[in-house]
Amino acid sequence: MLRRAFREAAVIGGLVERQHPGKRKSGRQVTFSTDLIYDVLRKHEPDHVLIEAAWADARTRLTDVGRLADLLDRAAGQLVHVELERVSPMAVPLLTMIGRESLPSGAADDELVVEAESLAALAMQPD
Repeated sequence: MLRRAFREAAVIGGLVERQHPGKRKSGRQVTFSTDLIYDVLRKHEPDHVLIEAAWADARTRLTDVGRLADLLDRAAGQLVHVELERVSPMAVPLLTMIGRESLPSGAADDELVVEAESLAALAMQPD
């Protein structure tokens, strides 16, 4: 999420151009360039203005933490926490996102589908 916010900040800030006269960079080329710049800046200049802009953008626009905090404040008296002995069906999408990484398409996609299906089957087992 932070890399995406940095990519947008880098393009807006003029650090990376999407178009050259007569040519247009592909999304993959822009992503590769901004990811490389992001890694270098995080390592050597973590307080760079574009890194700070990406953090601010991610905090406000992408995650909307303030709105989530307001929701939790409003629902504080109504929330019920229950520890379950098995995976809840509502937790399956979250569990499939934990540790998620970008992989080349193909066999990896099939493996992810199999894993998601096994988590869903585990969640749907009767008591």
